[in-house]
Amino acid sequence: MSQQTGRCDDRYIGGCETTAAEIGKLCYALKELAGIRSTAETAATAILTACERILEACESETPEKAKEIAEEAVIEIMTSCSFDDQVGQASTRAQTALKEARGALLKALPTAETHEPREDDERLDQSLVDSLLAKGSDGA
Repeated sequence: MSQQTGRCDDRYIGGCETTAAEIGKLCYALKELAGIRSTAETAATAILTACERILEACESETPEKAKEIAEEAVIEIMTSCSFDDQVGQASTRAQTALKEARGALLKALPTAETHEPREDDERLDQSLVDSLLAKGSDGA
């Protein structure tokens, strides 16, 4: 994602030109991961709030009222625990997007055996690889 515009667009990753589709998959995965964090935080807050209500009710309410408050809070806790299913689904979507983007990016890299660009990808040439390795070895 471009820090300047906040949009996904063509960029260079490790000196390899990537397509908008590959960047889009990475952006999608980041969005899913942010959603996972938000869902988990919301669930944790709801669970802790319900627990606090139960504790307060036990200290300050009649037994009948405390039981009523506790029953309502337990239902809220159980409902909040459904975040597990939402997080699982979002994690699977993010993992799939990352695997697809990784696969596309790996196709753009030279093969380990020959250190030559793959035949189906003309975007990477030896001079680019050499310049990247030279930059990496001098600490830049």
